[in-house]
Amino acid sequence: MKVTYREAKELLIKKFMSSGLDWHDANWVTDVLVASEQRGDKSHGIKYAKNIIEIANSKSYVKLAPVIHNDASIAVLDGKNVIGPVAAKQAIEIAIKKAKKYGTAAVSLRSSNHLFSLSHYARYIASKNMIGFICSSSSPAMAAPNSSKVTIGTNPFSFGAPSTSAPIVMDMSSTQVARGRIKEYQDAGLQIPLSWAMDEVGRPTTCAIEALKGSLQPLGGYKGFAIGCMVDIFSSVLSGSAFSTHIHGTSLHKKERKGEINRKGDFFFVVDISKFIPLNEFNVRMDEFIKIIDSSGGYVPGANFIENQFADIEISEEILTLP
Repeated sequence: MKVTYREAKELLIKKFMSSGLDWHDANWVTDVLVASEQRGDKSHGIKYAKNIIEIANSKSYVKLAPVIHNDASIAVLDGKNVIGPVAAKQAIEIAIKKAKKYGTAAVSLRSSNHLFSLSHYARYIASKNMIGFICSSSSPAMAAPNSSKVTIGTNPFSFGAPSTSAPIVMDMSSTQVARGRIKEYQDAGLQIPLSWAMDEVGRPTTCAIEALKGSLQPLGGYKGFAIGCMVDIFSSVLSGSAFSTHIHGTSLHKKERKGEINRKGDFFFVVDISKFIPLNEFNVRMDEFIKIIDSSGGYVPGANFIENQFADIEISEEILTLP
């Protein structure tokens, strides 16, 4: 059934609070999931409310990520027993505070749970008059050039920069599409475009089931695989998390292998614009940048969220009946 934006928020906040989250965390997690719906990314949207509740109800769940390392403009947090978006918010707030002091800041999140769509974090950083870059590794889904064996994940990344109107925000995986998109096609019984994935022996396929058994096509050919490697290094190798084929999961509620799940990592980089150029001057330049794109008739990255920011949302019966 379809509900209004406000009704969807109230419903999810209430369910998350009933699972033990305080209002601030419940509101933040809700915003992360709803924002995915608003930008048309249902594969990272409110269907994951059940997973959030399962993590909150876990015996090992903790509300804040322990700080493993803290030195000048960098920090490393342990996110393995924390709800992904909550740990991400903690990392971002630390990065913003450090960037205000040092100009730039980098924070790693080790062994973290799923952050869902990264664009919400980039947009939040931009709302603080900062430039943000976020990236996350994931379990293997993409094969290297000249191979059919998956070695790295879809490895998404996001970027956000403010302007006097709406920020420019981009969010994309290193593959042609995320696995969640292919699962949507599978659930709907639809064929996927031939350019999205390959089967187990490396042949392009239109079958969603075979695609999920095989590998996803990189974004822009071999360049997408190279970008995926960069994301894995920033997110996982640097943070001390599992990387490449060592990543076996991203969520606390999943069944663990040999008693311990090997989780991916995340990387947050924040730039305080005012340390480089006066903020007003930056905004004027950004407005001109956006105006050039608009005047060409082109699409400004992030506009789909602005256009659908308060649209009605489809909520399944499964979500409605969550405790």
